[in-house]
Amino acid sequence: KELYEDEALHLEVAKLKMDFMCNAQSLIHGDLHTGSIFINEDTTIVFDPEFCFYGPMGYDIGNVIANIIFAWCNGDAEIADQAQRNAFCGWAEQVITDVIDMTMKKMDAYYTEHVTDRMAKAPGYKDYYLGTILADTAAVTGLELIRRTVGMANVKDLTTIADEEKRARAEKICVLAAKRYIKERAALHTGAGFLKVLKDTIASL
Repeated sequence: KELYEDEALHLEVAKLKMDFMCNAQSLIHGDLHTGSIFINEDTTIVFDPEFCFYGPMGYDIGNVIANIIFAWCNGDAEIADQAQRNAFCGWAEQVITDVIDMTMKKMDAYYTEHVTDRMAKAPGYKDYYLGTILADTAAVTGLELIRRTVGMANVKDLTTIADEEKRARAEKICVLAAKRYIKERAALHTGAGFLKVLKDTIASL
């Protein structure tokens, strides 16, 4: 019902599919998720780039956000101790907001420093351009949540949840939040906005 019968969702995804195929905005990883990133105190290494291609920048960013949401769902379902569960889910929520806000802060600064095209310096254009990256990020967050929940490439954060009711709840969170990320993508401008979609979806169940 939520996916196959939602024609408005189909229209938005059709638009996004065309952008995915035609918007060669940047060289991107193409399969960026928490399993493709090694981090320690000194460095961050991204690997496994066999799916890299030229496409929308928001594709990589949205994949990361979706995978943090999967981690949130797993922690919410599988961590028995409430204090530990709250700590983990709280950390995941902070990561969601930080990835969005810190990425956009860096992009804003880079744009200001390096963009030389006169028309790209027109008042308001920078905000417009960065807004399109955020909209793409939100859309891909939704697409990845759906793909990994009901598609052929399921994610272990969901499939390993032993309790069927808890797994069903996690899947509902992913699908329902995904629809909002896709349909409301133009209205999401901050990490807090991304997190609110998730929190509102959770509260609705």
